[in-house]
Amino acid sequence: MILPEFRRHPEGLADLLGWALLVADGVVLQKDGSFLTGWEFRGPDIESASPEELEALSQHLSAAMLPLTSSCCLHVDAIRRRVEEYPTGGRFAHPVAAWIDAERRERFARGVYFETVYRATLTVVAATSTEARIAKALVTDEERVAGDHWHRELAAFEELAGEFGERLAATLAARRLGSGELLAHLHEALTGLAHPVAVPRLPVYLDVLLADQDIRAGFAPKVGDLHVRVLSVEGMPGETAPALLAELASLPGTFRWSTRFLALDTVDAERILEKRRKRWWAKRHGIWQLATSNKEDDLNPNTAPRLDQDAVRMAEEVDQAKAENAAGLARYGFLTTTIVVYDEDPAAADRNARLLRKELQNRGLGARIETTNAMDAWRGSLPGNSAANVRLSLVRSLNLADLLPTAALWAGRRTNPSPLMPKGAPCLLVGGAGSTPFFFNLHVQDVGHSLVLGPTGAGKSTLLGLIEAQWLRYPGARVFHFDKGHSALALCLAVAGAHYELGADTEGAPQFAPLARIADPLERQWAAEWIDGLVALSGLELTHEHRQAIRQALDLVAATDPHPTLTNYAAKLGSYSRELASALADYALAGRAGAAGGGFADLFDAERDQLSTADLQVFEMSALAGRGQRAVAPALLYLFHRINASLDGQPTLILLDEAWTYLLNHLFAAQIVQWLKELRKKNAAVVFATQSLADVLDSPYRSTILESCPTKLFLPNPEAAAPHAAKHYEQLGLSPHQVELLAKAQPKRDYYLVTPEGRRMFRLDLGPVALSFVGAGGAEDLRAVRELRAAHGLAWPARWLELRGVPVPNVAAFPAAAQQGAFA
Repeated sequence: MILPEFRRHPEGLADLLGWALLVADGVVLQKDGSFLTGWEFRGPDIESASPEELEALSQHLSAAMLPLTSSCCLHVDAIRRRVEEYPTGGRFAHPVAAWIDAERRERFARGVYFETVYRATLTVVAATSTEARIAKALVTDEERVAGDHWHRELAAFEELAGEFGERLAATLAARRLGSGELLAHLHEALTGLAHPVAVPRLPVYLDVLLADQDIRAGFAPKVGDLHVRVLSVEGMPGETAPALLAELASLPGTFRWSTRFLALDTVDAERILEKRRKRWWAKRHGIWQLATSNKEDDLNPNTAPRLDQDAVRMAEEVDQAKAENAAGLARYGFLTTTIVVYDEDPAAADRNARLLRKELQNRGLGARIETTNAMDAWRGSLPGNSAANVRLSLVRSLNLADLLPTAALWAGRRTNPSPLMPKGAPCLLVGGAGSTPFFFNLHVQDVGHSLVLGPTGAGKSTLLGLIEAQWLRYPGARVFHFDKGHSALALCLAVAGAHYELGADTEGAPQFAPLARIADPLERQWAAEWIDGLVALSGLELTHEHRQAIRQALDLVAATDPHPTLTNYAAKLGSYSRELASALADYALAGRAGAAGGGFADLFDAERDQLSTADLQVFEMSALAGRGQRAVAPALLYLFHRINASLDGQPTLILLDEAWTYLLNHLFAAQIVQWLKELRKKNAAVVFATQSLADVLDSPYRSTILESCPTKLFLPNPEAAAPHAAKHYEQLGLSPHQVELLAKAQPKRDYYLVTPEGRRMFRLDLGPVALSFVGAGGAEDLRAVRELRAAHGLAWPARWLELRGVPVPNVAAFPAAAQQGAFA
């Protein structure tokens, strides 16, 4: 049987595709000899981007188009996907933490959510080489010459793609796609299915590899099990504005919004513009006016034929475009905008197509649902296809930039980005607003240090409570929470945590033994620096002799006292320096605790610590804060030291509510900065929370603190736009538009996250179970919690939910991975 080398008619989906072979990492050679590569990108948050920011974005994107020539075809896709799975993985060691997550999983399952990914592909047709044709005719070693030509074309393509990619990355968060990612993108564009595609070990034809679904052509095509509806955008508005269509990428439904730009170089654009100018110029007079006018009438202003002012204006606009094109200020080309809707339900596909058409029409654009042209319009939307469904809508690059999907809601990362966390660890929690969920992480790369800033009553305590409850999903996770106002008491007791009333004048208040481990030289060195701080807080100016005496006394106590205390140490120190011993009197002399002016022996003069090893430990700071900086700063520094010493690489979260601002004193700030660096390396994240922005901004170390905390969470503040407050927010890097967002946001519902990776206003979507433990901070709730704990012991959480009329979640109804399984 003899098979023809080429088919006269396409016999399958593969015959409709132009993709041929992978010829380099992330580079596809097409059947027509063109090369194709791609990028994934993301623009700014559409809600918080100011008009000025969006205008600058369009200007930069327009400039990124300048290297493109007539051989270039750019496809930009915004792909709206269904989000069906709540993040899996976790090892909740306590039922209440699992209850909270199970409730959140159930609430998520009841909703319908989507996310949008943004991809761009550049196709460049290799120029025909006259040199190669001559060499083929005249040179015997034609294979070598042809091969050299092919490699030169590939190198030229890589150079152009590199320049375009650099310009794109300078404006957007963009990265080049590898071979696997590029194949997955082409497959998704073709079939509507989002899943990895393995890169073949041996060269294979990509059209056959990727065309793994049946296609049914017609007015309403079907690819595999998905019904396809194709919308074509026709007609341009009188003028465009930055991010004109950005909100399309936030609509519910699964679709791919494709924008194709067939670029024209300066010469080709000049030729086409000149034709259009002549056409408009010829329309100044109608045919009847030209046929009936004479030269005398033309010279007489009263009888001269009237000019078509619209044609004159259009001709002048083309003249301006020609000047802009000649000066290299913009790139012109042909624009084709297509939206491909996918859905397993044909009625849903029709409904989503009508919704998108209405949204386009509301923005001044013509749009129609394709029927007879559906297949050609669909083919033209596929990356690399520059021949099908070409619309001769000539646009300049600045207007193109306004129409591209470059700004939308950021969905965050589904997994934790830190390499120090367990591999595949899910995001910390899932929030959202509207149809786009938000996968929240504290970490930016391996740094989890964060700032939470906002006024009292705006939802700070609830946010911190949910963060610590969800943190317990990670294997080996520990949480240390420095609380103020007992907001974390209910959750702490519910998960069998340890709760400490620091500085309280009550039985069982914890005592610390800062000198208990000074037999270790490293501990002794730390203790010397800690005592330096105590002396400085007393108002005594430290000299070299003072520091030497402090260390000599420590060496003596370490060698002679098996249970060293501050009282014993102060006695030994007195033999070296009476003024140093006097400076430590408030911390060491028993019997002065609670005296006027403050005595702190009840805090620091114990022989051994009373600290637990519980997964969640809460240090209530209210009583301690009332005793002033001389009590707070040493206690925090000591506890930080103990926490730091206990870190072993397991995920650790340290929440500091309000009292940490005492440490912005110049005596301790340097220690805090060094401490933050050490904690990052040990897989610990510190969350600083305060209602006073001035405490941070007025510190001489504010730049260091802000730089150490790449993640910032801002709470709603109705007074944010007031001049005194707006100044503080702007010093924290917010624009006036973002400040206005905070002023309009709803307290205890909205939270605004700002990180180097993205920005997002989101909601926690708390259910009654979560609120029963992370939102129970009122006086009546705390009283009831204490009573139930005393009456029912560890079984009190179930009684608490019954008292509030909340059913206990059925954790067993969810996948085992949600409670005990490994990460996905």
